[in-house]
Amino acid sequence: MCLIQFKMIGEKLKKLRTAKGLSQTELGKKAKISYVQIGRYENNVNMPSSKVLKKIADALEVDTDHFFDSEEETAIDFKEVNRNYEKLTGMLEENSEDLNFMNKFFEVLILKQEVRKLV
Repeated sequence: MCLIQFKMIGEKLKKLRTAKGLSQTELGKKAKISYVQIGRYENNVNMPSSKVLKKIADALEVDTDHFFDSEEETAIDFKEVNRNYEKLTGMLEENSEDLNFMNKFFEVLILKQEVRKLV
């Protein structure tokens, strides 16, 4: 069995920002983004675009991969991912909380690939 640990970009953003001793306002100024929007990203209300995430990473002096790296690296093949996806979608009810989470999860994975193309 493969355990995939997933952390939202917002949680990592907040952790890194506070570790650097920056307020949301200070980070917003450095990244040329509204502090209100920084708060929305940290609270997972909004998802930053790949370009915005790059600006935030530059302001924090980190690579964009920092927002996606997991503590554990796991090897998994596409067939297993597809089997699990098909099994799970067959079990979920339309508009369920789990279905919404799964959608957000895939959005983050897509964003990660878009950011990597920019770098």
